Amino acid sequence: MNRGRTASRPTAAMTLAAAAAASVAMALGACGALEPTPYQPLQPGMGGYEEIRLQDDVYRVSFRGNRYTPETDIIDLLYLRCAELTLQADYTHFAVEKNFGREHFGVYPRFHAAAIARPMVYPGVRARYWSRYRMPLYYEPRVYVAELDYRLTVFLIRMYRNGESGQGGAAEGLMEARSLVERLAAKKRASLPPAD
Repeated sequence: MNRGRTASRPTAAMTLAAAAAASVAMALGACGALEPTPYQPLQPGMGGYEEIRLQDDVYRVSFRGNRYTPETDIIDLLYLRCAELTLQADYTHFAVEKNFGREHFGVYPRFHAAAIARPMVYPGVRARYWSRYRMPLYYEPRVYVAELDYRLTVFLIRMYRNGESGQGGAAEGLMEARSLVERLAAKKRASLPPAD
């Protein structure tokens, strides 16, 4: 009498475990490739660099990296973009006059681990979802988690020729654009996706 009931319990538990594994796989698949943001112009939903010209020699340059991009890489790639922009504008040096950054967090629903370890009825789940094995067929855990969406770093830079300001004196905190491009070129290549 109890044999049929006992033999079916592992099947129900395995079905529940398989459903949980499938939901985790789907969540990971929805995130896309778990790779850092490459060095690229700003792409919607993907990140990258962006610049806005404020004066002839003043630019606001930003780099937005996803949650998998280390903060040090974001800073290096932003310095690289500033140096490239300086050379493109026919200047030799630049100085960062202001900088700021922020992290953006989103709140996302996640599957509650306690629902697998110890099944329980949550608000909104009705008795009709319970099987004869006392295992709920549907969970509504309503657990929300704050997760990092992206990091954004912004530099306000002023460009100089031959390291001198308009008054003829040397500006503070100058960086030579050409040597910076050469030094960070390897990081740029490493960030780009492999060619097909």
